[in-house]
Amino acid sequence: MARAAGFAGTAVDEIRIDFVARDSVRIHLHAVHTDGGTAEYAGSCTVRDGTAPRTPAG
Repeated sequence: MARAAGFAGTAVDEIRIDFVARDSVRIHLHAVHTDGGTAEYAGSCTVRDGTAPRTPAG
């Protein structure tokens, strides 16, 4: 699984939903790596028929 391989060096991740309005959702991901480093990611996606796409737009 390519997606799971991307998390190989991740010790902890936290996902927060920052904003929801009608069909738009904004998310934030905080990751702590196994070496102690951290990374922040944010993105948004459009929900269609109650389903969000698997890969949010950055």
